[in-house]
Amino acid sequence: MFIAMQTLLFSESMNIVLLLMTMILVYPKYCWYWVGWLGLFMYFYRIPSRHVDPDPAYVVSPSDGTVLDIVRHQNDGYTQIKIYLSVFDVHIQWAPVDGVVREVTYRPGQFNLAHVLEKSDFNERVSTLFRTIHGDVRVDQIAGQVARRIVNRCVRDQPMSKGDVMGMIKLSSRVDIYVPTDRISILVNKSDKLCGGVSRIAEWQTNCH
Repeated sequence: MFIAMQTLLFSESMNIVLLLMTMILVYPKYCWYWVGWLGLFMYFYRIPSRHVDPDPAYVVSPSDGTVLDIVRHQNDGYTQIKIYLSVFDVHIQWAPVDGVVREVTYRPGQFNLAHVLEKSDFNERVSTLFRTIHGDVRVDQIAGQVARRIVNRCVRDQPMSKGDVMGMIKLSSRVDIYVPTDRISILVNKSDKLCGGVSRIAEWQTNCH
């Protein structure tokens, strides 16, 4: 199963591979135990093949996971969709729209449990702002208690297509997406399961095209 699977383990966490290889050499009689762990990590860092929704009328989920909450902010006119990723979800993030990267910002913070909303709002994060023909869309990659490294491959002024890989968060974590409230219709509800790059989470209003 793991042989044909694409994985980011060897490019993003070679230290884990080296540790497991060392354990195999030091404790050869437990070889299959360490190989099993290697397989599990390869699976966790997997890159699935996805048929990305190409319809420009829709915003797709930037991540696998479960909708924790949907918040309409009155002060800035944006709606925030909070997505929780368990350790069993794919931890890759995909661009939810066609657009240009306006900016990528890092904010240091805490490492609280990602699904505890009142605490994880203060967690370390990387925010990517996309400029689209409809308006700006922001994706926040938020570290959890176990996940203490966020990988973001986006570069300012870089054109990106819906479904392009943005990066990943290691182990359990959270991804938030902000869309302009008055230009969008939200298509998901709390507790919905999402598939990154595939699930339609919002639709642009036709009068804003």
